[in-house]
Amino acid sequence: MAQTAGFPGLPEGTTLSLGGGAVASPSYLGARGMEVSPAPSFNAEIGRDVSIDAADGIRYTVLRAGGFSLGPIARYRPGRSRGSLPMRLRGLGGIADAGELGGFAAYEAGPAALDLIGTRDIGGYGGALLEARATLSIPFGDPASQQGIVVGPFVKMGNRAFLQKNLGVDAKQAAATGLAVSQPGGGLYMAGLEANAAVGLSDHWSLRGTASWGRLTGDAGSSSLVRDGGRRDQTSGGLFLVLTP
Repeated sequence: MAQTAGFPGLPEGTTLSLGGGAVASPSYLGARGMEVSPAPSFNAEIGRDVSIDAADGIRYTVLRAGGFSLGPIARYRPGRSRGSLPMRLRGLGGIADAGELGGFAAYEAGPAALDLIGTRDIGGYGGALLEARATLSIPFGDPASQQGIVVGPFVKMGNRAFLQKNLGVDAKQAAATGLAVSQPGGGLYMAGLEANAAVGLSDHWSLRGTASWGRLTGDAGSSSLVRDGGRRDQTSGGLFLVLTP
């Protein structure tokens, strides 16, 4: 990315990219159906310590040692609208959007990287998440051009409150929908692969894409919400036109 020398007051080395596109993703966690929606693309690196990303949230690095870094993270998690549910399942109700606060630890060694994120809801229902991913960066041509693909596996874990809210079915919901009562416990709920790619179109414009496949596991995959009309395999993808000033 280009340095934002034209933005007075920002630290040296600050970078910025912004754009928009569309994302196709499951209508809700565990859904069989997909929905397509517009989505922003925004990324900023402010100095060496602050990172802002539309998908990843806001990170502030407080410690660096060799290839290791760690610090706090804040991000947004979309909920589940009642209207996204099939008519027969609308008795499950919606889930409010949530803000998350937590921390991250990362390690980079050349083209390989590891990332661990732990967060908890802000004033929500007590949901907590732990995510781990490993990535390999494969550049197209000159690495400084920021063109290439980043690919790797990921796992996601949630506490009991998170999984019961998103994939559980209580007695009242079961009576309203005909689903069996499901009370998933906490633990590993998804494992999969994801990839991000960028191709330059000109000095300042690029086309960027994302793709992800994850499989619901354990109690999450056995939930009646998934078994009866849902799907354990969850796929998503996005395509964005991005400007780097």
